[in-house]
Amino acid sequence: MANQAQFILQVSNFTLAGIDKTNRTLRVKGNAIPIIAPGSINTGTVVAGGSGWVVGDLLTVANAPGAILNVATVSSGAIATVTVVNPGSGGTATTAAVATAIAPSAGISATITTTVNTGAGGLLIITGFSITSSVVTFNVVNSLTTGGGQAVVVQGFTGAYTYLNGLYTTASATASTVTASITAPNVGQTNLYATMTVQPTYVTGGVIIRPGFVNQLGLPRPIAGIGPLAGPNLLDLYTLSGSLLSYSTNIVQTNIGLQVRAFTMGTPGEVAAGAMPADVIGFYAEYPFGAF
Repeated sequence: MANQAQFILQVSNFTLAGIDKTNRTLRVKGNAIPIIAPGSINTGTVVAGGSGWVVGDLLTVANAPGAILNVATVSSGAIATVTVVNPGSGGTATTAAVATAIAPSAGISATITTTVNTGAGGLLIITGFSITSSVVTFNVVNSLTTGGGQAVVVQGFTGAYTYLNGLYTTASATASTVTASITAPNVGQTNLYATMTVQPTYVTGGVIIRPGFVNQLGLPRPIAGIGPLAGPNLLDLYTLSGSLLSYSTNIVQTNIGLQVRAFTMGTPGEVAAGAMPADVIGFYAEYPFGAF
């Protein structure tokens, strides 16, 4: 699915919630933000089906770091179609990229043409805002469409400014600002940090959580005692905005990683595939100390 969401875990310098010395556990809190990762794989189209493949096999492809594809259908052992289960990041579109089976699959000799997200994505850092005549201007370095019309999610404003969190359709964008309509009184230039992301798509069954952490500027933020690929013993996601959304986390397969499913209490059940619902999401996690 194009522009598939991935969750990143954002922390601050004061995010360590506690240390359990008896069980050697580190507790961490912060924000869970769904993003479109630049260079993530959108689609895979089979060029050569190879042999020895079965439905459910997993594979990687050349020039797609972190991406994992699933064999959806086969014909006499040759791959017919694939789906993206982990879109990765930093990839490049490649014609007839060599596929490599992930054990225990025995498939060989398949090639797949990939497309990637090359548009604006990732975590955009808001450094301030102002409101004039029902138009909010966010100060944010970006590469969004100058003519507007993109759906973006803003989160991270707190206290008296939480009304700014939510879903917007951009009216215009420059390299350093984004404007959108808002129903609110005028506010002079105010310097505050928050985040903006292009609204990603949700995939039925859940979306992947990327390992590691980022700070309030979107940069990698290591936490002492937690390795870059460490998995948590416990991970809870919850709404911070009082929405009707709830979240569950589980490990799909150990070689795919953690996955988040989103549910709505308004119409009970998993949210439909498509645009990821706007929400402000927190996380609480417990990691084994020294796991890498």
